[in-house]
Amino acid sequence: MCSVKSAFIIYSLAAVASAVVLSCLIAGITSSLYAEATFSQTRYSGVYVYDKDTNSLIPADTLTWYFPGTNDATGGSSSASDSVSVTIGGASVSSGDEEPQSIYVERADAGSEYFPIIHLDAPPDGFDLMAVDDMDADVWENGVPVEGSAAAPIDPKTLTFAGLPHYDEVTNGARGGVDSVEPLLAADDSDRDLLVSRVGYYVYIAEGTWADAFVWFTVVAIPLVCIACFIVAGRAFYRAKIDAPVQAMEDAARRIASGDLDFSLSVDEGGELGKLAESFDTMRAELERAEHAAWRSAENRRRANAAFAHDLRTPLTVLSGRAEMLAEFAPQDALDAAQVADAAQAMLRQTTRLQSYVESMRDVDALESYEPRAVKVLIASWFVHETQDARDIASSNDIAFDAQHGELPEYLLFDVEATSRILQNLVSNAARHAKGHVAVAVDWEDGMLRLRVEDDGDGFSPEALEHAKQPYWREGAGRGFGDDDAAHFGLGLNICAVLCEKLGGSLELSNRDSGGAAVSASLCAQLPGIEE
Repeated sequence: MCSVKSAFIIYSLAAVASAVVLSCLIAGITSSLYAEATFSQTRYSGVYVYDKDTNSLIPADTLTWYFPGTNDATGGSSSASDSVSVTIGGASVSSGDEEPQSIYVERADAGSEYFPIIHLDAPPDGFDLMAVDDMDADVWENGVPVEGSAAAPIDPKTLTFAGLPHYDEVTNGARGGVDSVEPLLAADDSDRDLLVSRVGYYVYIAEGTWADAFVWFTVVAIPLVCIACFIVAGRAFYRAKIDAPVQAMEDAARRIASGDLDFSLSVDEGGELGKLAESFDTMRAELERAEHAAWRSAENRRRANAAFAHDLRTPLTVLSGRAEMLAEFAPQDALDAAQVADAAQAMLRQTTRLQSYVESMRDVDALESYEPRAVKVLIASWFVHETQDARDIASSNDIAFDAQHGELPEYLLFDVEATSRILQNLVSNAARHAKGHVAVAVDWEDGMLRLRVEDDGDGFSPEALEHAKQPYWREGAGRGFGDDDAAHFGLGLNICAVLCEKLGGSLELSNRDSGGAAVSASLCAQLPGIEE
């Protein structure tokens, strides 16, 4: 339920942490595999001598006597007559006055894990990747080769394991053989004669072996893992925080576009998208309210037109009948002056009535476009003037009147013209239905000004409670207009209801427990200095 920003940070940190952990895991695994692979390959790299008895290459130590005047065995220089003694593999070798040469002696620990013996009859795995080279080929070719013999009967640069036995035999012979070397060595501690050779072979693993694949795998895999972690985290973030609210709002938009507003948009999501969904649902509710208001307006207009057509029948019928009578009998002098005057008076009444009806229709149309205009009003003065006008209305109908008010502020901001019209309509309607008394009460609370008008008449019928706020609705409207009710078209309560809604309030109809009707109007009225 956190915000989108916080969720994005959390998912990003999770992606980074996952990428680091997986990268370390991959690096560890590939390093282990690479170490294992390179160990299985590089453990064969080193100096070997050939043992023809076992057809094997055996790891060896080397003692090199260079040209007279130098001695790498001791790290210094000496004369040709100096004798150098070095212990190799438990055996001591003295150079004496021998020719410059290299002697290769079997290692005492030959055959161990790091110094394995290579059996040419049963080569190890990866044998095809191994290469062999004569370590002294360049010395004997470019230095002081044995006179009268071929230094390298076989090209050492193309030396193979298959041709190695023949190469070893010929090259050892060309370099003086091992017979002259073996007396220089004593047996080892176990009285075992060490294998000695004038030819040393360096065995190594060819470059570009399969072990290098682990290095490239690591180089490629770690960036891909990081990208994959961010993709997975991004998808999870989208599904958790964005997908559901966006889908819900898209569905809501489609339903709104198709005209369906009868639904509620609910998104179980906090943060920005949750608030956006709430705003979207508020917009939908406002559209629904506006649509219902438009529908009510259209329905009211339809009913008004129907009522207008219905109620016009009576005055038109009267006018038509009187006109036919005058047209038929007046030329024959069949009507006296009193009859003609009576017909004219009846036609005048119906004409006046039609004119009033047209004016009322104009008032209803004006209400649709009415814009409230709030002004600062001294509430006590307004109350005095309104109750005086209301008292005059009640007195003209021989009805007693009283007014009272609750605790009111000194000043209020409200539409005084519309509020006065509401109060006068309510008092006029109550005075027509009261038996002897009308009461008005005014109070203000929490930004709402409330007007309540009561009478002691018969009260509202169940049908009136449901329909009295509709335009042109009256009790027994189907019977047409009576002469005593010519000025009333069922618009008073409708006008009050429309104005209350325009002013941010409502109109409520009810019946008193003690008998009679009660109408409560509420409208927005703010204290000065507080915006509406």
